[in-house]
Amino acid sequence: MHYFAYGSNLSLKRIQARLDRVKRLGTYMAWDHQLRFHKLGQDNSAKCDIYYTGDPDHYVYGALYWVDHDDKAILDRIEGLDHGYQQKQIEVENTEGHRLQAFTYYATDIQTDDKPFSWYHYHVLTGAKENGFPQDYIQAYIEAVPAVPDPELERHRRELAIYQNY
Repeated sequence: MHYFAYGSNLSLKRIQARLDRVKRLGTYMAWDHQLRFHKLGQDNSAKCDIYYTGDPDHYVYGALYWVDHDDKAILDRIEGLDHGYQQKQIEVENTEGHRLQAFTYYATDIQTDDKPFSWYHYHVLTGAKENGFPQDYIQAYIEAVPAVPDPELERHRRELAIYQNY
């Protein structure tokens, strides 16, 4: 099934560390939405959300993946389906105008005051660059978001170990 990732799962290394059989299909956009770091994570930091605005000028860049049934169940657990995120079907489009339906997760626990941990922000930024997102999008929606250090240094180290050169 098609999965549209827009946050920390943008990074191929990140999602491959989580799922065994995932396959990257390309860079796509979801219209009428904006990327926001306002979902309250279980670690009390901000996570990404694909926020529906209804504005046809708004869009979110993302990576489209193929996820099999077994990996989908794992992803639901990791993403916190029914515990801060819900799933929805959205239409996504690539740069050639090819459209298709994909599932994604959207936030149900929104907090506007929190900031992402630096390791989470790094996953998102790295994934955006890997997927060739336009620099103006990266600057406006990712780099402009301030991050804070994770007080749990071991979690910080563990999260970034997949990159090895961080």
